[in-house]
Amino acid sequence: MNKQILNPGIVIMFLFSLMTLTLSAQRQQNKEDMQQKMAEKREAFMIKSLNLTEDESKKFVPVYKAYTEEIRQNRQAQKMNFSDNMSDKDAETQLNKMLDTKAREVEIQRSYISRFKTILPSNKVALIYKTEREYKERVIKNIKNRKQHNRKVRNQENTEPLPEK
Repeated sequence: MNKQILNPGIVIMFLFSLMTLTLSAQRQQNKEDMQQKMAEKREAFMIKSLNLTEDESKKFVPVYKAYTEEIRQNRQAQKMNFSDNMSDKDAETQLNKMLDTKAREVEIQRSYISRFKTILPSNKVALIYKTEREYKERVIKNIKNRKQHNRKVRNQENTEPLPEK
């Protein structure tokens, strides 16, 4: 009978690799879940702030989702890499890339303004961009408040006296 003994190092490496892949997949899923929740909160904020009727909401949300996804993809595709030590040629390339991204974003906005106008009156369409800015400001404020709160908690934990034995 031929018995093979598994090398413990290989088994450990395999298990470590498996754990790493699992954690990576969980992080990716958590990131996607968080992005989904943020999108839903943004849409709810838009509906409330624009004071949309139920009929307007049903028509607006799918178009707004498509709009935000197209804007996101444009920005993602045009990631810029500015650095302190880049050559003039690289800097020029990055600047042109930045301008192309902004020009494409304006094209997307023009296209969707026309689409939004088929669903909403112009005064509500004009408020979409103001409302988006307000939402971003609220998110940033909440993040800053959380960071500040977490710093206070950490500082309190660090300054509390140790229990006596």
